[in-house]
This record gives sequence, structure tokens and C-alpha cells, in this order.
Amino acid sequence: MGTFVLEGDGADFNLAPRPDVVEPIPEEQRKISQEVYEARNILVLLRERGVFRNDTVALDEFITRVRQAATVGCVNNNVQTQLAIEALQQIRNDILRRKWLTIVSSATSRSFCLVVVTRFGSRLSQADVGDLSDDFNVTLY
Repeated sequence: MGTFVLEGDGADFNLAPRPDVVEPIPEEQRKISQEVYEARNILVLLRERGVFRNDTVALDEFITRVRQAATVGCVNNNVQTQLAIEALQQIRNDILRRKWLTIVSSATSRSFCLVVVTRFGSRLSQADVGDLSDDFNVTLY
């Protein structure tokens, strides 16, 4: 059973503990909640930095997918935490694959680029990093 409720619209949402649940929040749902906020916060940061300036459709898609992962992993009566964890990982991978060049070219400082890569890149598997290098013809260090 989901121990959270999803309130708000778009990127301005709150994943709050359900007031009627008295038992502790299961560890997997707590972890998913943190990862949902992390993904949402990075997307908002990327939006503010102009990464989605000409592609609000992609931003809306990513926000929708993050909200769906939150619903599947923390809100539904029959939560599927592993599915939500995998979905969040896929969202991170897709953001990097589709927006990597824009992130790098729009970064006004190396620290911004490092924050994005650290937040998302640290969760990429070695195979995913290889895919990124192949897709964008760059070498990641």
C-alpha cells in the first residue's frame, strides 16, 4: 500500500506522507520519494539554466514520467517499488542521452555541468556511459 499522496500539478508537486498511515514509511518508498524529488529538482534546475528553452515538450514529458514513477512506487494501493526505481533510472538516462549536448553547451560554469553529471551520471551503468559516448561522439572522464 502506498504511504504517500501526490499533490499539485506539473513540476510543482508535493509527494507527502498520507495522514491516515501511522506505521513507518517503508524504506523502498522513502528512497523512491527522495529520488523523485532529486529528479524533479534537477529538471527544474535544467529548465532555469535554459536547457529546455526550445523544448518544453521534452520537459513536460520528463516531469510526467517522474510523477508516474512516484505514483507507481509510492502512491498506488499496490505499489511496485522495483518498477518505479527502474523507471527513475531510465528517466535519468534519457535526460542525459537527449539533453547532454545542450547541458554542456548551455553550462555557464564547469560546476553546473559537474552537478548535473554527478547527480545523473553517478547512476549510469558503464554500458550507459559507453552509449552516451557513442551517441554524442564524446569521451566522458
